[in-house]
Amino acid sequence: MLLVLVSLCIGQNPCQNITCGRVCRGEDLWEQRCIGGECVDSRIVEDCSKECGCDPCKNIVCVDGCYGPDLWRMKCLEGECVPDYIIERDSEQCAPEQEADHDQDGIPDNSDSCYNPGCTIVDEHGCPRNTDGDGLPDCYDDCPAEAGEKANNGCPVEEAVELEGTLWKLDSYVNNVGNLVSVLPNTEITAQFQNGKVGGSGGCNNYFGDYNISGNAITIGALSSTLMLCTMPDGIMAQEGNYLAALQSAASYEIKGNRLVITNAVGDVILVFTAA
Repeated sequence: MLLVLVSLCIGQNPCQNITCGRVCRGEDLWEQRCIGGECVDSRIVEDCSKECGCDPCKNIVCVDGCYGPDLWRMKCLEGECVPDYIIERDSEQCAPEQEADHDQDGIPDNSDSCYNPGCTIVDEHGCPRNTDGDGLPDCYDDCPAEAGEKANNGCPVEEAVELEGTLWKLDSYVNNVGNLVSVLPNTEITAQFQNGKVGGSGGCNNYFGDYNISGNAITIGALSSTLMLCTMPDGIMAQEGNYLAALQSAASYEIKGNRLVITNAVGDVILVFTAA
């Protein structure tokens, strides 16, 4: 009988009725297991455990952070950094990072098909616009809305205007006190040069006479006119008299584009016409 009892005691597991849990070792939480009928530490479950009286924020340093466009002061809560309060609204620190645009044409490099520094008139691909289709980019085209010649900075080449054979309309003239003034509203003064004869309208009367040119020098002889009297608008007859006097004092002329500029013997501008 005694031999049987000894045999049963030798075969029994000393831990079969022992349940081990978790214990604190300092501020750390340990899991235990049974060995030889006793609970011993097995492994750390959590460093600096709240269960063991440890402050989970003691080793955490929170830095300011962005939430949307605003800069927030952060604080530690339960071991994590969370927003506490706003430091600055619409902070520059929180602005979206600008994409690189090395040619500064307004199109980010990752969407830019053309590298063209100095030209900001570009299409959606970042390539220079050529609105008029003349092959010259708008950035360098003096006439971007009108097809022209590259040699003329993208502008159409105007046909040369000649003194003779062109109907000239007066824009301004020298009055009797030496001032260059505009033609009166609702009046029209014209001049046409052809084969040594000049004529046109003085605004009221028609006039005619002779002229001579040599290079850019021009002389105009005595002028004759019809003898009508006009009363409207006020000053029309004085204007006509001043114009005819200025025309007869012409000494040289220059054509600039579609404008005819006539000067007197001392180089003062006395008449300015535009080609009709």
